[in-house]
Amino acid sequence: MRKEYSKWMPVSDGNLSGIEGWLDSLAKEGFFLKEADGRSWYFWKEEPKPVRYRLDAVTEKEGRLDPEKQADYESMGWRYVCTHKKLYHIFRADDPETEELHTDGLVESIALERMEQKFRRDRMWAIGTTAAWGICIFFWHGLISYPIVPLVTLDFTLLYWIVWMCFSIGVLRQDVKSCRELREIKESLEAGERPAVMEESKNRGRREKGKFVMKVVCMMAVLALMFSSIKTKGSVSEELETRKLPSLEVLSLGEVLPYDREKPKLQDERYLEERNFLMRDNYRIMEERWIKRPDGTTYMARLHAWYYELKFSLLTVPFYDGLVEKYCGGAETKRITPAREIEGSSEIREQGAQMDDCVLSEKYGQQMLAARAGNKILVLRYEGEGSLAEQLDQIEELLTQKTEGGL
Repeated sequence: MRKEYSKWMPVSDGNLSGIEGWLDSLAKEGFFLKEADGRSWYFWKEEPKPVRYRLDAVTEKEGRLDPEKQADYESMGWRYVCTHKKLYHIFRADDPETEELHTDGLVESIALERMEQKFRRDRMWAIGTTAAWGICIFFWHGLISYPIVPLVTLDFTLLYWIVWMCFSIGVLRQDVKSCRELREIKESLEAGERPAVMEESKNRGRREKGKFVMKVVCMMAVLALMFSSIKTKGSVSEELETRKLPSLEVLSLGEVLPYDREKPKLQDERYLEERNFLMRDNYRIMEERWIKRPDGTTYMARLHAWYYELKFSLLTVPFYDGLVEKYCGGAETKRITPAREIEGSSEIREQGAQMDDCVLSEKYGQQMLAARAGNKILVLRYEGEGSLAEQLDQIEELLTQKTEGGL
């Protein structure tokens, strides 16, 4: 039983003479082409013998070899082997005396046409991806303003755009390479010479295969981080039974009506816990609940809380500053200092004394708060009739309590 081997194509799809030379040399080693699948080509191992391979451009609409053409070529001594990417059919002649399938001029014109198509495609991709990246930079300005936040939290939006940018650079690099290859082919044709076969094809094959392996490894690493970062999902009510959390109930932002599970569309409560190697604890809370006023009427209040406890103190302050810029930037802020002072106010001077820093702001009808105590950080976004500024003692208690006791 013949054994099948896989080999990495060492040259580009447009280097027809290089592919033919590569297949011819492998035949002398006993490897005969069975199938061409992308960059991996498959071979049978047989007794070595000199054969010739030739590539014939696909002209059929479906990409399938025309039976009449196949019969004509076989009558000339050229046996059909396979088709590669609907670009060209591959034929093999076992008799060294078999008449040449094409003239050199035709092969050269096919190679030039293929390279021109390759160049146009790479140029379009380069322009498109570069323009897309520029648009994303404009809309996702936060990646420029506070890059440490998505880096520390392993924001996969950032990872996605990094991959996208690397892809854009790769396309631009390929575009430059295509221009150079096209220019070299044109110069060869103008000089009446055959385009040179790419040298060191084996080394290039290893490099190309190494790049492919690295892409797969990077993709697997990103997927591993993605699936390992999210640990638990649940409801705020269930979590409050065992621990104290920055919720509407704990912050006493009005009388919170019980969660009505029969009307889930009118309210919401979600708890999402995330972990990564930089965080000791990290979770988010999203609440949308009905609050009862003293006169018996109700209104809808919304609270979104982010809690972070970093493992490394070196990252805490810059990460906190990034969060302040992200959530409280662009609005008038009140900053609490360790000296128990609140800029522009004296009514809540004694609150928040044990916190290292706390920032209050309001924009778009929402109250924002960012507070830090040691390596613990809490960010709140509240929309309702209550006041976060009046709940600093509760927030301070949440931040300064031991992690085992709640946060």
